This record gives sequence, C-alpha cells and structure tokens, in this order.
Amino acid sequence: MDKDGCPVDSDKDGVADYLDKCPGTPAGVQVDQDGCPVDSDGDGVADYLDKCPGTPKETKVKADGCPDLETLSMSINVQFATGKNDIQPNMPAKSRKLPIICRNTRRSKE
Repeated sequence: MDKDGCPVDSDKDGVADYLDKCPGTPAGVQVDQDGCPVDSDGDGVADYLDKCPGTPKETKVKADGCPDLETLSMSINVQFATGKNDIQPNMPAKSRKLPIICRNTRRSKE
C-alpha cells in the first residue's frame, strides 16, 4: 500500500502490483486486465512490438510479429510449349515471372 492506503502500481499501467501478471510494462503501453501488453491479432507479439499488426490467425510469425517467409508457399499453373522451356505467352503475367522468382530463390539459398 502507498502512503494513501492504495495498492501500489509500480509500472503505472493501471493494474495494482499484487494483480499484475506482467510487472515492468513500459510506460504508455496498452495493457489488458492482467497488466500484460495487448496482442490484438493473437500472434504472440504484443502490439507495441508488432511490426505487422493484423496478422491472420494461425500464421507463424517471427519475434517482430511479421510472417515467417520460410513458411509461405504458392501454386502457379504454368504451361510450356511441347519440348520447350519457354512459358506460353498467353499465361498470366504472374506465371511469366516464375523464372525470375526461381533464380532469385536459388541464389538466396546458396
């Protein structure tokens, strides 16, 4: 209790120390009823540290709250001319970029 008989709130987050499950919260950080920093998107990274707020549920994130790009994947249906390695010109522009994507991916893993 302080000199006025009120419960002490050392980190000034609005939650008394005896109820505060996250003591030492930085000044100005929004906390929940337990005194812990709010994590609006539920990714495990508090909003005040989250560089990618609003991450979709079940997305694996790094310590900064941004998706772990190693876990991302995509599917592209690519058609080639018979016996050739040229992508058909009628394919969407996204598919025509596939060789660039593959080349850059190969370099980044070397």
